[in-house]
Amino acid sequence: MRPFATPLLGCCANSAPRSKVTRAAGACTHNIDLEREFVRQSLVDSGLVGATTFLEPADSLKEIRTATGGEIKTDGRILVLILK
Repeated sequence: MRPFATPLLGCCANSAPRSKVTRAAGACTHNIDLEREFVRQSLVDSGLVGATTFLEPADSLKEIRTATGGEIKTDGRILVLILK
């Protein structure tokens, strides 16, 4: 086994003021797929990512409601990053 080959699991979302990113209004967006792509591209641009792929679970959640009744839709894919 290579050094540092232990898998790491994480979850993240990006929140930015409107002045920095036009798709966000100072709070997390309900467009999870757009957030996932933004985080993926940001990490790829850092130069620390060797490869990316997606897992597509057959039973993933595609539609959920927030505690305040907001609706969130997603394609259900899970982003996998392989770090350099």
